[in-house]
Amino acid sequence: MAYNTWKGDAAVGDVVNQDDIDTLIDWENDYISLKTDGTSRLTVSGSNIGIGTTSPDGTLHVMKASAGSVTVTGDQANGIIVEDDDSTAITLLDPNGGVIYFGDADDTDIGRIGYRHGGDYANSLYFTTNNAQRMTIDSSGKVGIGTTSPTSLLTVVGTISGSSTLEAVGATILGNTLNVSGASTFAGNVLPVSDNTKDLGSASKRWANVYTGDLHLKNDKGDWTIVEEEEYLCVINNKTGKKYEMVLKEIKE
Repeated sequence: MAYNTWKGDAAVGDVVNQDDIDTLIDWENDYISLKTDGTSRLTVSGSNIGIGTTSPDGTLHVMKASAGSVTVTGDQANGIIVEDDDSTAITLLDPNGGVIYFGDADDTDIGRIGYRHGGDYANSLYFTTNNAQRMTIDSSGKVGIGTTSPTSLLTVVGTISGSSTLEAVGATILGNTLNVSGASTFAGNVLPVSDNTKDLGSASKRWANVYTGDLHLKNDKGDWTIVEEEEYLCVINNKTGKKYEMVLKEIKE
């Protein structure tokens, strides 16, 4: 097989198909472009390759011809960018991570699904909308909503709203007031966080009626139980074991 070879400088213009003059290899300032129907289809610019764009922002930048211009800077420029008519982009970065990028032509509403290898929040998966990070899954598997630094398996900063059943199998710790608009049912005991420190109701917010079985009253002075018998009430001193019948006098109106 024979080859054409030469030494020294060589300068050529555009390479044009004589039977199809709008299909050519076009040399422009700082880039080479392959054209069909007079339109650039593939461009090599510096170390970047563009398909559908003559100004590739990443190592490989694929864009439909009618897509808007998405500004890609910083680490995103190291990767693969794929854009459609809505200016959606996918960037696969090295070594910092990968990003699926959703945005409009002027970058006013940007969403991302990304993974970071290093830097802030290393080895985390993150989700952003409108240029703000909304949810993070960190390297240990903790999920943060409204925070980039979750401290528990699920950490939520902000109000949570639900329309169905909330079930907590383990202990539930509330750092502030619990407001319940409907009836509440408890399968276990309701206990204060520490002994003799919390009230049930208050002077300004009292319960209308309290329905209970035996009523046990205890403080640092006494320990009593009020028991309802069929015909009378019985008061038991739990310290001495003595029982007292409460004398009730009928009031006749």
